[in-house]
Amino acid sequence: MGVMFARNYVLQSRDNVKRSKKQAVKSGNWIGLAPIGYLHLSDEQGEKNVIPDSERSPFIVKLFELYATGNYSLLKLAEEAEKVGFRTKKGKRVARSQIDSILKNPFYCGMMRTKYGLTEHHYKPLISSSLYQQAQDVSAAYYKKPHKKISEPFILRGMITCAHCGCTVTPEIHKKRYIYYSCTNAKGVCKKVYIREESLVESLSQYFDHIALSNQQIADVTSYLKKIHESENLFLTESLTALRNEQGRIPKRIGQMYDDKLDRLIDEKMYLEKVRDCKARQVKIIEQMARHEQAD
Repeated sequence: MGVMFARNYVLQSRDNVKRSKKQAVKSGNWIGLAPIGYLHLSDEQGEKNVIPDSERSPFIVKLFELYATGNYSLLKLAEEAEKVGFRTKKGKRVARSQIDSILKNPFYCGMMRTKYGLTEHHYKPLISSSLYQQAQDVSAAYYKKPHKKISEPFILRGMITCAHCGCTVTPEIHKKRYIYYSCTNAKGVCKKVYIREESLVESLSQYFDHIALSNQQIADVTSYLKKIHESENLFLTESLTALRNEQGRIPKRIGQMYDDKLDRLIDEKMYLEKVRDCKARQVKIIEQMARHEQAD
């Protein structure tokens, strides 16, 4: 009899926990580790909250903004993240797979994906829902039509189609110096005719000479460029702050590892390896800060 009561009590307790979690999720509470770009915070009453990580959240926003342009692959974003000093909470570089997970996570625009479905949370979003959707559209288009690696910066690449068949007009280099454009003839109805890039640019410039923007259009473009400039400056400042903070933590980390070695928590070999890693990271941080300051 006692075993039966005990079993019923365990089952009832488990059901209560499940109901409690489900109710918490429906109320917009996140259960589990906060996504990168957010931090857990507990107040004096022990109430837990999830707040933006001031050190990493600007990088999250920048990842979405860059990816939404359609000009960045996941590999390119990973390279950019490394350049600007975006690191995980453990101080490690952010891998391409992590960036993919970040870009697909709706938590950053105010929604959370749970076992009960997609639910709105009550924490501060880092990006707008429209920016998140733009990133998803780029991702969907990428997998439908993978981008080819662009080895040369041709100025008219992807901008011209054949007037006869509608196929793409593509560039290629002849004799290692001259750029020619020709129809891909994907439909097999065009003759192979080559046109020098200079001739195309000259023809197009004649049309551009007749284009004039109104005062309102000029004001709109100026305002847009100003916003981009301010956003870049803010990102640059926050990136430098993050790098300086990480730089300041490295000596403390080395000191802690030395204490661990003295306490025999780690051996001499591991200590030297960790110190070498920290020194290498210091050099990278200095290089990244120098690039940021030059950009400024």
